[in-house]
Amino acid sequence: MTTDLREQLRRLGRSRLGRFKAMADFDWAWPKRIDRPAVESAVQLDFLEEAHNVVLVAPQGLGKTMIAQNIAHSAVQAGHSVLFTTADRLVHHSEIISIEGKSYRAREAEEKKPRGRKPKA
Repeated sequence: MTTDLREQLRRLGRSRLGRFKAMADFDWAWPKRIDRPAVESAVQLDFLEEAHNVVLVAPQGLGKTMIAQNIAHSAVQAGHSVLFTTADRLVHHSEIISIEGKSYRAREAEEKKPRGRKPKA
């Protein structure tokens, strides 16, 4: 086994990807709407060139974890170190600060609105 392959396997082990399913198995017809070119671009790590982030937003069961795991797997294959985590895993070891109330921006917008109606001329 070559040193590169051994190092890649070591990085994959440390990445905590868990049970992995390749994008070739992704059912593109399942989500009602999905930007396939954007997903494929993310899996190809195109976002790294611009130093951007990728955020996957969807209800449960639409493939966020599978896509994220494939992005992480591609990153490991490209020589990056990866620690795969989900929002649930992040929250598990985090201090959660809850903020409740009405929107500050909405309040400011309301304050800027003119009061009362002007009489028609």
